[in-house]
Amino acid sequence: MYHFIYPSKDAHIISDNTADNHKMPNPTEEKNFGGEKNLILRKEFDASTAVLSPITVSRVLLHFNLNELSQSIVSNKIPDDATYHLRLYERKSSELSAKYELRAYQLFDSPGKHVLYSRWADGTGTSEQSRNSRDGVSWRKLNESFDKTKWYIPSMTSSILGNKAMTDITAPLASAFPWLGSGGMPFSSSFGGGAWYNEEGLKGQNGFASDICGVGSQSFSYESPDVNMEVTTMVGRWLDNTRGNNGMIVKWYDKQEDTTTETGNMEFYSYNAQSIYSPKLEVRWDESTYSTNLNTLTIDRSKDIYLYMLNLRKTYKENELPKFRVSGRERIQTKIVSTTKSLNNALVLPNNKAWYSITDVITGEVLVPFGNHSKLSADNRSSYFKQDLRGFINNRTYRIKFKLQMSDGKYKIFDDGFEFRVVR
Repeated sequence: MYHFIYPSKDAHIISDNTADNHKMPNPTEEKNFGGEKNLILRKEFDASTAVLSPITVSRVLLHFNLNELSQSIVSNKIPDDATYHLRLYERKSSELSAKYELRAYQLFDSPGKHVLYSRWADGTGTSEQSRNSRDGVSWRKLNESFDKTKWYIPSMTSSILGNKAMTDITAPLASAFPWLGSGGMPFSSSFGGGAWYNEEGLKGQNGFASDICGVGSQSFSYESPDVNMEVTTMVGRWLDNTRGNNGMIVKWYDKQEDTTTETGNMEFYSYNAQSIYSPKLEVRWDESTYSTNLNTLTIDRSKDIYLYMLNLRKTYKENELPKFRVSGRERIQTKIVSTTKSLNNALVLPNNKAWYSITDVITGEVLVPFGNHSKLSADNRSSYFKQDLRGFINNRTYRIKFKLQMSDGKYKIFDDGFEFRVVR
């Protein structure tokens, strides 16, 4: 089963530290890009200067409202062992290294009375505005509309740290306080660019529980920049209230963000693009069950078999959880004389050898791929699968395909025009 959750807000923030622009404040770093149709992840440096340093760095911010998800888990509609994956889709890219790594961290969320001072606003600013709206998050502030909403940690004072610097502490102070990314230099994260929990290097040290670390990562090697990053631990810490949900920050791995030998420019679709390629959080789990008294279809490659759907409708409502039924038979039937009436001549597909996928017809984008989370079930009526249509974009046509593992171990795809639309 696949369930999709789209962002409640998204934006990117940019630090533009050109040689002529090292005076505070930097106008670019105060701009808001929450209204853009793309999310930019960029890193550039100037090789002509005597001291090489990144001159442009950007990071992506995302927030997903998990209230409905939490309710579905409580009501057992979604199991506890579901996995969560962040999906970002490339719009265009340039100057990418053959190999690189991206990381996702939980943004810091102040506890108690300070919570309003850590929440960021997406805003409506764009790069095309001659006068930027500055009504949301920027590199320096959580919200440019207010003077006192800089990226910082309330109450992180010497009374809490004692005589130790943040970099010297090898055990967590408490779940309420973060580990920041490396900072201290001008234009680094200590001067803006977000505040996030960064505990990945402390797993197992001094009793530090590894299961509190909510860091997602994905390495790329000569492949599409589309992001498909598992963030199960991160989401789990929000769902069990270990940490407040202030969203996540997606950035280059520290060593690659700071290096002066690698550049990169990636643009992903934002939620504002209103596209099938919107960022999303994919919830995946195996919901298949197999309990049937029906005969099983023989999937010998020498036989001419085909699949058909029993109850496919042309349209479904956006909040439905339909049960799509499928059966199979040989194309040429051998006539059999019987003295009894058959109540059900459907044949079920073999257990653990049949899968479904769902594809957007116009774009060809596969929303639900063949795999462990799209196995077919079976009961005493037929084979079937259930699919949560919440998160499917309205007024689009989707196509269902099936895959069978044949008796010789090879696979066969059945694409016979099984299509439906999701409507309001």
